[in-house]
Amino acid sequence: MLSAGSVTCIATYLNHYSLKEMLIALIIVLVIFLIIGYVIKMVLDSFELPKEDEAENDGEVVEKQNEDETQALAEDTTGNEEA
Repeated sequence: MLSAGSVTCIATYLNHYSLKEMLIALIIVLVIFLIIGYVIKMVLDSFELPKEDEAENDGEVVEKQNEDETQALAEDTTGNEEA
């Protein structure tokens, strides 16, 4: 925004604008760039960042077992310990 204002001031000075016309052009350019900046900020803020828990679990596969498989695994582990 600052560079756009500088370019506007230099361009209007080199084209021999009056002071009033220079200020009007500068204000218009600054307001336009302010609006563009707010629009870009709103678009970028609209993206959701992943939560820490989701980012840590990213890529990990969690398999769910039904109750029969869980009981069979529990029986197998208790049977192996006794032997």
